[in-house]
Amino acid sequence: MRGIQKAVIKVIDVCLKEMRKTNKVDVDDLMVENGLFKSFDEIVRRQLDPIWHTLRKKSKQLISDLKTLRKLLDYLPYYE
Repeated sequence: MRGIQKAVIKVIDVCLKEMRKTNKVDVDDLMVENGLFKSFDEIVRRQLDPIWHTLRKKSKQLISDLKTLRKLLDYLPYYE
């Protein structure tokens, strides 16, 4: 179970790094550690709401992936 959790956290980190590469998305203050909290999805969404219509499809997909990965981390302890 720990191996799966570490792998999911690693993928979250990769997603955040990929988002940092885009010019319009400022996720410097979003860290992997914050991705473990339920408020993470709301924080990301709140930061990006004003520019949501200008984001590229890839950025929107990364945001969706982050949400899915965080949910997966939430579900893992229940299936242990």
